[in-house]
Amino acid sequence: MNKKLERNLNRANKKREELKYEINAIKSDKYITLLELDEEKRLNEKLVNDFEKIGGRNTFSYIGGLKGEIGLLTEDIKVLNKELSKQKPSKYQSEDKTIAFTFNGVKEEQCLDTSLEGMKVAFIGGVESLIPLYREVVEYFGGNFYYHCGRCSQGRKEIETLVSKTDVVFCPVDINSHNACRYAKKACKLSGKSCYFLKSSSLTTLRNVLVDFAGDDREGIVEGV
Repeated sequence: MNKKLERNLNRANKKREELKYEINAIKSDKYITLLELDEEKRLNEKLVNDFEKIGGRNTFSYIGGLKGEIGLLTEDIKVLNKELSKQKPSKYQSEDKTIAFTFNGVKEEQCLDTSLEGMKVAFIGGVESLIPLYREVVEYFGGNFYYHCGRCSQGRKEIETLVSKTDVVFCPVDINSHNACRYAKKACKLSGKSCYFLKSSSLTTLRNVLVDFAGDDREGIVEGV
Protein backbone atom coordinates (compact mmCIF):
# COMPACT_ATOMS: atom_id res chain seq x y z
CA MET A 1 0.00 0.00 0.00
CA ASN A 2 2.79 2.41 0.92
CA LYS A 3 4.63 1.59 -2.29
CA LYS A 4 1.54 2.38 -4.30
CA LEU A 5 1.13 5.73 -2.58
CA GLU A 6 4.81 6.42 -3.14
CA ARG A 7 4.46 5.67 -6.87
CA ASN A 8 1.43 7.96 -7.11
CA LEU A 9 3.29 10.69 -5.27
CA ASN A 10 6.26 10.37 -7.60
CA ARG A 11 3.95 10.54 -10.61
CA ALA A 12 2.23 13.63 -9.19
CA ASN A 13 5.58 15.30 -8.54
CA LYS A 14 6.73 14.46 -12.06
CA LYS A 15 3.50 15.82 -13.51
CA ARG A 16 3.90 18.97 -11.43
CA GLU A 17 7.43 19.48 -12.75
CA GLU A 18 6.20 18.99 -16.30
CA LEU A 19 3.44 21.55 -15.74
CA LYS A 20 5.94 24.01 -14.23
CA TYR A 21 8.18 23.54 -17.27
CA GLU A 22 5.25 24.14 -19.61
CA ILE A 23 4.21 27.26 -17.67
CA ASN A 24 7.75 28.64 -17.84
CA ALA A 25 7.86 27.87 -21.57
CA ILE A 26 4.54 29.67 -22.08
CA LYS A 27 5.81 32.65 -20.11
CA SER A 28 8.97 32.70 -22.23
CA ASP A 29 6.94 32.53 -25.45
CA LYS A 30 4.65 35.28 -24.18
CA TYR A 31 7.64 37.49 -23.41
CA ILE A 32 9.11 36.88 -26.87
CA THR A 33 5.70 37.60 -28.45
CA LEU A 34 5.45 40.89 -26.55
CA LEU A 35 8.91 41.88 -27.75
CA GLU A 36 7.94 41.05 -31.33
CA LEU A 37 4.71 43.06 -30.99
CA ASP A 38 6.64 46.04 -29.65
CA GLU A 39 9.08 45.79 -32.58
CA GLU A 40 6.19 45.51 -35.06
CA LYS A 41 4.52 48.52 -33.48
CA ARG A 42 7.75 50.50 -33.74
CA LEU A 43 8.16 49.55 -37.39
CA ASN A 44 4.53 50.46 -38.14
CA GLU A 45 5.00 53.87 -36.53
CA LYS A 46 8.16 54.38 -38.59
CA LEU A 47 6.30 53.41 -41.76
CA VAL A 48 3.48 55.84 -40.94
CA ASN A 49 5.97 58.65 -40.31
CA ASP A 50 7.86 57.88 -43.53
CA PHE A 51 4.58 57.69 -45.41
CA GLU A 52 3.47 61.08 -44.10
CA LYS A 53 6.85 62.62 -44.99
CA ILE A 54 6.43 61.68 -48.66
CA GLY A 55 2.88 63.02 -48.87
CA GLY A 56 0.60 60.60 -47.06
CA ARG A 57 -2.51 59.54 -48.99
CA ASN A 58 -1.80 62.19 -51.61
CA THR A 59 1.21 60.09 -52.65
CA PHE A 60 -1.05 57.58 -54.40
CA SER A 61 -2.83 60.28 -56.41
CA TYR A 62 0.55 61.89 -57.12
CA ILE A 63 1.92 58.60 -58.46
CA GLY A 64 -1.23 58.16 -60.53
CA GLY A 65 -0.75 61.68 -61.88
CA LEU A 66 2.85 60.93 -62.82
CA LYS A 67 1.75 57.81 -64.69
CA GLY A 68 -0.83 59.90 -66.53
CA GLU A 69 1.80 62.51 -67.38
CA ILE A 70 4.11 59.83 -68.76
CA GLY A 71 1.29 58.52 -70.94
CA LEU A 72 0.44 61.97 -72.28
CA LEU A 73 4.07 62.90 -72.91
CA THR A 74 4.53 59.62 -74.77
CA GLU A 75 1.45 60.40 -76.85
CA ASP A 76 2.71 63.88 -77.72
CA ILE A 77 6.17 62.57 -78.56
CA LYS A 78 4.60 60.13 -81.01
CA VAL A 79 2.61 62.95 -82.62
CA LEU A 80 5.68 65.22 -82.87
CA ASN A 81 7.82 62.40 -84.28
CA LYS A 82 5.17 61.70 -86.86
CA GLU A 83 5.09 65.37 -87.84
CA LEU A 84 8.88 65.61 -87.99
CA SER A 85 9.10 62.50 -90.14
CA LYS A 86 7.15 64.28 -92.87
CA GLN A 87 10.09 66.70 -93.22
CA LYS A 88 7.81 69.53 -94.29
CA PRO A 89 7.87 72.99 -92.66
CA SER A 90 4.44 73.89 -91.33
CA LYS A 91 2.81 77.16 -92.39
CA TYR A 92 1.39 77.32 -88.85
CA GLN A 93 4.75 77.35 -87.13
CA SER A 94 5.14 79.94 -84.39
CA GLU A 95 7.66 82.72 -84.95
CA ASP A 96 10.23 81.27 -82.57
CA LYS A 97 9.78 77.89 -84.30
CA THR A 98 9.33 75.98 -81.05
CA ILE A 99 6.01 74.38 -82.04
CA ALA A 100 4.95 73.14 -85.47
CA PHE A 101 1.16 73.23 -85.55
CA THR A 102 -0.17 70.30 -87.54
CA PHE A 103 -3.79 69.74 -86.54
CA ASN A 104 -5.03 66.19 -86.80
CA GLY A 105 -8.55 66.16 -88.17
CA VAL A 106 -8.77 70.00 -88.30
CA LYS A 107 -8.99 71.77 -91.64
CA GLU A 108 -6.28 74.31 -92.45
CA GLU A 109 -8.93 76.93 -93.24
CA GLN A 110 -10.20 76.60 -89.65
CA CYS A 111 -6.71 77.21 -88.28
CA LEU A 112 -6.30 80.34 -90.37
CA ASP A 113 -9.64 81.72 -89.20
CA THR A 114 -9.09 80.85 -85.54
CA SER A 115 -8.57 83.80 -83.20
CA LEU A 116 -9.27 84.20 -79.52
CA GLU A 117 -9.08 87.99 -79.96
CA GLY A 118 -7.25 88.62 -76.70
CA MET A 119 -9.49 86.41 -74.56
CA LYS A 120 -8.11 85.43 -71.16
CA VAL A 121 -7.95 81.64 -71.14
CA ALA A 122 -7.51 79.66 -67.91
CA PHE A 123 -6.21 76.11 -67.95
CA ILE A 124 -6.64 74.20 -64.67
CA GLY A 125 -4.79 70.91 -64.11
CA GLY A 126 -2.99 68.91 -66.78
CA VAL A 127 0.72 68.12 -67.12
CA GLU A 128 2.84 70.76 -65.39
CA SER A 129 5.87 70.09 -67.59
CA LEU A 130 3.73 71.07 -70.60
CA ILE A 131 2.80 74.51 -69.21
CA PRO A 132 5.11 76.41 -71.62
CA LEU A 133 3.56 74.55 -74.55
CA TYR A 134 0.00 75.11 -73.30
CA ARG A 135 0.84 78.80 -73.07
CA GLU A 136 2.32 78.89 -76.56
CA VAL A 137 -0.75 77.21 -78.07
CA VAL A 138 -3.10 79.75 -76.46
CA GLU A 139 -0.92 82.72 -77.38
CA TYR A 140 -0.55 81.43 -80.95
CA PHE A 141 -4.31 81.86 -81.32
CA GLY A 142 -4.18 85.35 -79.83
CA GLY A 143 -5.27 84.53 -76.30
CA ASN A 144 -3.79 85.33 -72.88
CA PHE A 145 -2.85 82.27 -70.87
CA TYR A 146 -3.55 81.71 -67.16
CA TYR A 147 -2.70 78.49 -65.33
CA HIS A 148 -3.52 76.66 -62.10
CA CYS A 149 -2.01 73.28 -61.26
CA GLY A 150 -5.27 71.90 -59.80
CA ARG A 151 -3.96 71.40 -56.28
CA CYS A 152 -6.15 73.44 -53.93
CA SER A 153 -4.01 73.93 -50.83
CA GLN A 154 -5.89 77.15 -50.00
CA GLY A 155 -9.32 75.80 -50.80
CA ARG A 156 -11.46 77.32 -53.53
CA LYS A 157 -10.09 80.85 -53.08
CA GLU A 158 -7.25 80.26 -55.56
CA ILE A 159 -9.65 78.96 -58.22
CA GLU A 160 -12.16 81.77 -57.63
CA THR A 161 -9.40 84.39 -57.98
CA LEU A 162 -8.22 82.83 -61.24
CA VAL A 163 -11.73 82.60 -62.67
CA SER A 164 -12.42 86.25 -61.82
CA LYS A 165 -9.45 87.29 -64.00
CA THR A 166 -10.32 85.19 -67.04
CA ASP A 167 -12.98 84.86 -69.74
CA VAL A 168 -13.13 81.09 -70.19
CA VAL A 169 -11.88 78.07 -68.24
CA PHE A 170 -10.71 74.69 -69.53
CA CYS A 171 -10.28 71.75 -67.11
CA PRO A 172 -8.86 68.41 -68.29
CA VAL A 173 -10.36 65.61 -66.23
CA ASP A 174 -7.69 62.95 -66.78
CA ILE A 175 -5.04 64.73 -64.69
CA ASN A 176 -6.77 67.00 -62.22
CA SER A 177 -8.15 67.00 -58.69
CA HIS A 178 -11.85 66.53 -58.09
CA ASN A 179 -11.91 69.65 -55.91
CA ALA A 180 -10.32 71.80 -58.64
CA CYS A 181 -12.98 70.77 -61.16
CA ARG A 182 -15.75 71.32 -58.62
CA TYR A 183 -14.45 74.72 -57.52
CA ALA A 184 -13.95 75.84 -61.13
CA LYS A 185 -17.47 74.82 -62.09
CA LYS A 186 -19.00 76.63 -59.11
CA ALA A 187 -16.86 79.77 -59.56
CA CYS A 188 -17.70 79.96 -63.28
CA LYS A 189 -21.40 79.50 -62.56
CA LEU A 190 -21.42 82.31 -60.00
CA SER A 191 -19.48 84.69 -62.27
CA GLY A 192 -21.23 83.75 -65.51
CA LYS A 193 -18.01 82.45 -67.12
CA SER A 194 -17.84 79.45 -69.46
CA CYS A 195 -16.19 76.33 -68.10
CA TYR A 196 -15.32 73.34 -70.29
CA PHE A 197 -14.09 69.93 -69.16
CA LEU A 198 -11.66 68.18 -71.51
CA LYS A 199 -11.18 64.42 -71.72
CA SER A 200 -7.42 64.72 -72.16
CA SER A 201 -4.56 67.00 -71.05
CA SER A 202 -2.66 66.50 -74.30
CA LEU A 203 -1.55 69.40 -76.50
CA THR A 204 -3.51 67.97 -79.42
CA THR A 205 -6.74 68.08 -77.41
CA LEU A 206 -6.14 71.68 -76.32
CA ARG A 207 -5.30 72.83 -79.85
CA ASN A 208 -8.36 71.19 -81.40
CA VAL A 209 -10.66 72.48 -78.65
CA LEU A 210 -9.39 76.04 -79.09
CA VAL A 211 -10.09 75.81 -82.83
CA ASP A 212 -13.64 74.65 -82.10
CA PHE A 213 -14.14 77.21 -79.33
CA ALA A 214 -12.88 80.20 -81.29
CA GLY A 215 -14.89 79.11 -84.32
CA ASP A 216 -18.09 78.68 -82.26
CA ASP A 217 -18.13 75.01 -83.17
CA ARG A 218 -18.38 73.80 -79.58
CA GLU A 219 -20.08 70.49 -80.16
CA GLY A 220 -18.15 67.77 -78.39
CA ILE A 221 -16.69 70.11 -75.77
CA VAL A 222 -18.20 69.25 -72.42
CA GLU A 223 -19.38 72.46 -70.80
CA GLY A 224 -19.48 72.50 -67.04
CA VAL A 225 -21.98 75.32 -66.48
